[in-house]
Amino acid sequence: MRNFENQSDNLRELTKYRKRIGNYQILILDEWLNYKLTEKDAKNLYELFEQRSGNNSTIFVGQYPVDEWHNRLGGGTQADSIMDRIIHNAYEIPTNETNLRKLYDSKKLKRLVDEIEA
Repeated sequence: MRNFENQSDNLRELTKYRKRIGNYQILILDEWLNYKLTEKDAKNLYELFEQRSGNNSTIFVGQYPVDEWHNRLGGGTQADSIMDRIIHNAYEIPTNETNLRKLYDSKKLKRLVDEIEA
């Protein structure tokens, strides 16, 4: 959303930016819904997902389960509309509670200790 914010003062630039990212074959949204959205943010997301719906793939990566997305999108009809464009024809790939960063760091630390002790 930061890129949308950078363009928010100029409607023409915002529309051009949204159309450009809307046409990517695959769009990956990392840290999905980690931050509170304004009504303007939600409107921009709706327009982006409306453009992409049925045409291009979008991958959502985040910490929140899908059943919490509606509330994090602000609830109400705007959130309903966004969720309709996301959920239909979607595949969910659930992950477990394993924190891969911690796991990687622990393996890296173990290798370092093994090298020092060798």
